[in-house]
Amino acid sequence: MLQVDTLPLGPMGNLVYVIADSVTLEAAVIDPGWEVKAILDCVERRGYSLTKVLLTHAHYDHVNALLPLLAQHNLPVYVSAYETQTLMAPIAQVPFIYTYHGDVIDLGSVKLQCIHTPGHTPGGQCFYSAPHLFTGDTLFVGACGRCDFEYSDLQKLSHSLSVVLAGLPDETVIYPGHDYGDSTTDTIGHQKLVNPYMRSKRSM
Repeated sequence: MLQVDTLPLGPMGNLVYVIADSVTLEAAVIDPGWEVKAILDCVERRGYSLTKVLLTHAHYDHVNALLPLLAQHNLPVYVSAYETQTLMAPIAQVPFIYTYHGDVIDLGSVKLQCIHTPGHTPGGQCFYSAPHLFTGDTLFVGACGRCDFEYSDLQKLSHSLSVVLAGLPDETVIYPGHDYGDSTTDTIGHQKLVNPYMRSKRSM
C-alpha cells in the first residue's frame, strides 16, 4: 500500500510529495523543489528509507532542491526522456534515468506507472499507482498548467487532460504540483465535472 505525505513548500505554492511502500518503508520524493531539510525531516520522522527521486517535469520550482538533496543522498533520478529541453544547467549533468509512457517504477512492493502527459512541457509525466495519481503541473484542482512557454503545446495538453487523464477511473485521487485550488487533492471523476480543461478545447 502506498503512503503519501504532502509537503507544502517554497514561495510558489508547490506541493512536494514523499511517498512510501507501507510494508518495506522504501520511499521516493516527487518534485523536490524546495527545502531539503523539510523533505528529509519527513523521511526520518516516518522511518523511511529514501531510495529515489521522481520528476513530473523539470521546471525550476520543481527541481530547485534536487542538487542539495543529491549532495546528501546518492539517489537515482527519474525523468521523462522527452524532457531534455527543460533540463537546464546545472541539473543537466545529473545522470538521469529516462522514462517512457507505460514504464513501471518499483517502490518496494508498490508499482508506479509513468503516464506521459505532454503540453505544459514536452516531457510532462504523471505517476500512477491506483488510486493515486501525481499530476505535477499537468492537472491542478480546478485548473491546469500554463501553456505559454515556447516549448509548450496547447493541443497536446488538451489531449493529455481530456483523453489520457480523463480516461482513468473516476475514483482516481489526484495530487497536483501546486496548491492552486479549493483543496490540495480531488478525484478525476469530480474534476471531469468541474474542471473546464478536462472537458473542452477552450484556451489554456
